[in-house]
Amino acid sequence: MMQELVVAVIVVVAAVAVMRRYLPRTVKRGLRLGAARALRALGWESAALRLEREAEAAASCLTGCGSCGGCGPKDAGVTQTEFAITPESMKGNPRR
Repeated sequence: MMQELVVAVIVVVAAVAVMRRYLPRTVKRGLRLGAARALRALGWESAALRLEREAEAAASCLTGCGSCGGCGPKDAGVTQTEFAITPESMKGNPRR
């Protein structure tokens, strides 16, 4: 019984870690707001307020690039260099 409980806790923690890393921001924001509603219904106001503040802070940059002003100057002058590897360039290289 105890072993199953420990395994269940480990699986839940791992699932939360994966979701926090790979879910889109909009889904994370929705989950935070839903959790805040549930906490408010349970009477845990301080935890609900903290989750709502985190959701609002995450929402400031959700509308697209340049909406929060944190992307830097618009014309940074960065150009991407194109390159390609051709079979002719590989013929002279020794194999490892």
